[in-house]
Amino acid sequence: MKLRLIIIAWLVASAIGPSPSAAQELRVALGSAVTSADPHFTVLGSNSALARNVFDGLINQDDTQRLAPALAVSWRALDTTNWEFKLRDGVKFHDGSEFGAEDVAASIRRVATIKNSPNSFLPFVRPIKAVTIVDRLTLRIETTAPYPLLPAALSRIAIVPRGAELLGQEGFNAATQAHGTGAYKLVEFVPGERAVLRRNDAHWGGTPSWDRVVFRIVPNDSTRIATLLAGDVDVIENVPTSNAAKLAADARVRIARGQQSRDVHPSRQRSRAIAFRARPRRQSGAQSSARCRRTARDRDRDRSPGIGRTRDGRRRHRHRPARAARIFRPCAGDRGAQGRTR
Repeated sequence: MKLRLIIIAWLVASAIGPSPSAAQELRVALGSAVTSADPHFTVLGSNSALARNVFDGLINQDDTQRLAPALAVSWRALDTTNWEFKLRDGVKFHDGSEFGAEDVAASIRRVATIKNSPNSFLPFVRPIKAVTIVDRLTLRIETTAPYPLLPAALSRIAIVPRGAELLGQEGFNAATQAHGTGAYKLVEFVPGERAVLRRNDAHWGGTPSWDRVVFRIVPNDSTRIATLLAGDVDVIENVPTSNAAKLAADARVRIARGQQSRDVHPSRQRSRAIAFRARPRRQSGAQSSARCRRTARDRDRDRSPGIGRTRDGRRRHRHRPARAARIFRPCAGDRGAQGRTR
């Protein structure tokens, strides 16, 4: 996992300043489209960011990805495959219904029913074998095998009312049925265009700062910056690094920088490396072309998600770019070999 820099900017006179209560509405320009208000539809950063204002999970992750209680006040491993979660009492959904263990079980089941998801939440719940409701505020989860990352995985699953288990994406997008336990209620949603939230005064975590929050989708960087400087919005996200210094020099604007995690898959990283078993002899014509293709095939066959070993168990060569360049130099004119080099 690597961290990437994220930058946001806001106007000094906006509600983000010293006295949030002075402004009842916060206007935010987002750089990425929010495609659905259904918190289980797809794993997409912009969708999840909106959903976290409306829905809570069992567990939260703070800025450093440490786990913190949310709708679950505590959790513990009973053995290698069984976990127990104690739930927060006195929490209500936006429609006034009471939160309990049945809602958690229904939310976990619902993830598997989502159709046509571009990037499903299913991997987060696939290790779950059974969910047992002990009482209204206690449930136990059994996994198919030891799964120490279960609390972190459940931090990604939004909790919806049990009555929404069979509700389709259209119901959530209509806003009238998008009931969570979050700090804000969804009152309007237009996919890819805007979302309007209203404060939930009864939120278990305390009263939010703003009465109303309006998210506008402005994907163009220059337009988003111009919108901020014109005073049409109070906050923008995804400030390009090339514009950050200029905005920071503007007395009307404040800049905040932070780090955001992103996954980097080691096997995909290694696929850019080239490993060879032996240096091919210099040959010419058809023999040289065939040898180069065999070398490329050998390289691809040796490539593996494992660390230090090939798929058939032999020791992997170290990645040595200079040596790789010398080996492939005889193949420089071979189009087939070049086409397979990355």
